[in-house]
Amino acid sequence: MEALEFWLRRVIDITLAPEFGVDYINAKSGPDNLHIIKKSVRDSIQSRASTNPGRYPRLVDAMLLDEEVDIICHPDLYRNFFKEYFEKSFPLGNDQLRNCLRKILEPRNNLAHANPISVRKAEQIICYSHDVIDSIKDRLKEKNLDREYNAPTIIKVSDSRGLVFHDAQIRRNNTGRGIIDLTNEQSASLRSGDTVGIEAEIDPSFSAEEYNVDWVFPEGVNAQKYNSNRRVVLSLTDDNVRVDFTIYCKVVSKKNWHRCGDVDDCVGITYKVLPQI
Repeated sequence: MEALEFWLRRVIDITLAPEFGVDYINAKSGPDNLHIIKKSVRDSIQSRASTNPGRYPRLVDAMLLDEEVDIICHPDLYRNFFKEYFEKSFPLGNDQLRNCLRKILEPRNNLAHANPISVRKAEQIICYSHDVIDSIKDRLKEKNLDREYNAPTIIKVSDSRGLVFHDAQIRRNNTGRGIIDLTNEQSASLRSGDTVGIEAEIDPSFSAEEYNVDWVFPEGVNAQKYNSNRRVVLSLTDDNVRVDFTIYCKVVSKKNWHRCGDVDDCVGITYKVLPQI
């Protein structure tokens, strides 16, 4: 579900920003100079972004699935901008795409609130999400944009103490590498003697057989790897005490090119490790 929302946000951003500018959510168009996105959707996105700017650095990052569906499946926007991404997989048009996506809105909301869903709903999420994502990828390849967008990336990082960082919260440099800097977060500090688990979630629209995951640690760290290297558990000692203790998670596809040159994604997580009390 997160991967689906991630790809739909990408399509919206790379399609509307060149046409209407970075503030396309508030853009107007047509002879009547009307907003291209309806007021209820604009207000919801802007309210969510203003409430949590750390999580949503851009307005597009604050879009939820139902808002993405409203934008992409709007008849005029679909016909003029988004049709090319979906017409092969959804030849009957925006209504067919909307019906497909709306079937997974209810289970998406249930999962977001930790409520159970049926096996059938889980099957629909998996199948419909892959149908939509694969359609987007196919069009990006046709436009020769697959090198920029069709590579496995880290979409979420979490640790065993409950810290969670989504894609929009991972600060990226101009090469695409990411950093999560926790050195100024007192509640995130670690101490010598602590054990902490860190897990990276890779865009699940890519098969795990398509890439390798590896971790790079400061010297002297005791680390155990699990879940095809996507999870690592660290046991800290006095040797690890420092103000900028950084662990890097690297994702490298099995293709002959990589999004960042030597890797397809790399995110560094920087903690402050304090001495034992």
